[in-house]
Amino acid sequence: MDTIIDLHRLENEDFVAWKIRCCLAKKRKETDMDWIEIRDMLGLDITPDQLRKQAVGYEEYDNYIEIVADYIDCI
Repeated sequence: MDTIIDLHRLENEDFVAWKIRCCLAKKRKETDMDWIEIRDMLGLDITPDQLRKQAVGYEEYDNYIEIVADYIDCI
């Protein structure tokens, strides 16, 4: 995938939303930044592996929410 999205914090975006957006972009291969660069950009005091593991949970929950939303739309 050639898509590289801007991961800078958006105006009025809270920190948690920014962190999740960055992690999901990395998991979905929408950026060529590595986990170290994302961690440093976010100013986190964790290892890149910890951030990567958190991202697995964010992606799982995001996929779940998408499924639920699709189900609700079908009702």
